[in-house]
Amino acid sequence: MKLKIVSMLTSFILALSFTNIATAKPHERGAYLEGNIGSNYTSFHFWGTDYSEFNSVAANANLGYQFFRYLALETGFTAYNRGLNGVDAALKVILPLELGNNDVSLFGKIGPSYVFDNDSGSLLPYLGLGAAYSVTPNLDVNVQAQGVTVGFLSLGLLSAGLTYHFG
Repeated sequence: MKLKIVSMLTSFILALSFTNIATAKPHERGAYLEGNIGSNYTSFHFWGTDYSEFNSVAANANLGYQFFRYLALETGFTAYNRGLNGVDAALKVILPLELGNNDVSLFGKIGPSYVFDNDSGSLLPYLGLGAAYSVTPNLDVNVQAQGVTVGFLSLGLLSAGLTYHFG
């Protein structure tokens, strides 16, 4: 039921956004809010044992500030599911590509993430890669892969979402 509501809301926002598509330009600076939903990814590689699984629905939200076209800082919360959550702080490096009147961006994220369950937590390296497409001056559609890796275990989120740029 929640997924159906999120799908309907996303469709409605996108439909409204396309009314202004001709004016979408690269984002220069300012605060933004991002929400993503997708699939939890778990990978385990140890002494010839390879295990990878896409399982339950997972989501994340990020709040950030873009200092100029190529650089932003953000913090976020990810619900990986299975009782695991993560809080991260990341440096976001952006490669803007203009296609006609619209902005397409490739980006990478790096920083620390505190991954925790009900009992304990660990500080782990956080990485992310993705792409965004501006549909209006304030709204982007994005796809990304993000997560943490420690030794032979990886935990991540493959997702799609929306980014709203204030101002």
